[in-house]
Amino acid sequence: MNTFTEQIAPKAPLIRAGLTQMVILLLLAGIPTWLTSHFQIRWKAPATVESLTISSLKQDSRNVIWIDVRGQEAFDIAHIDGALRFDENDHDTSLQTLLKEWTPNKRVVVYGVGTGSERAERVALRLKKDLQSKKVYLLEGGWASWPRN
Repeated sequence: MNTFTEQIAPKAPLIRAGLTQMVILLLLAGIPTWLTSHFQIRWKAPATVESLTISSLKQDSRNVIWIDVRGQEAFDIAHIDGALRFDENDHDTSLQTLLKEWTPNKRVVVYGVGTGSERAERVALRLKKDLQSKKVYLLEGGWASWPRN
């Protein structure tokens, strides 16, 4: 009769190869886990700007700076009384104009053509950062929601 060693000996290279593959797979599976825990990779929520309604703004309109991001032609035709035209393509010059009127107690309200104006949102996000103020808002409904006489 064959001894146990005689039965196992021919299979030893296969067992060794299988164990080697298993160790390699375990190491490969552990690398992403280690990287994630070591570098603390975290998802960061995108920055947002709060929207305010016209009725909530009219209660204290003297502490509001209106920022109109529509084109120059639209601004020349009509805009909110006292609004500053803000040219996104000339941000620095427009920011300097705003800074002449702005104080930290004032709310800055940005509006575009209507709800969902990407330009208004981009400008508002950047102003929030530039002014280091939480008092930067979007006008809910944009210019389209402003009452006409």
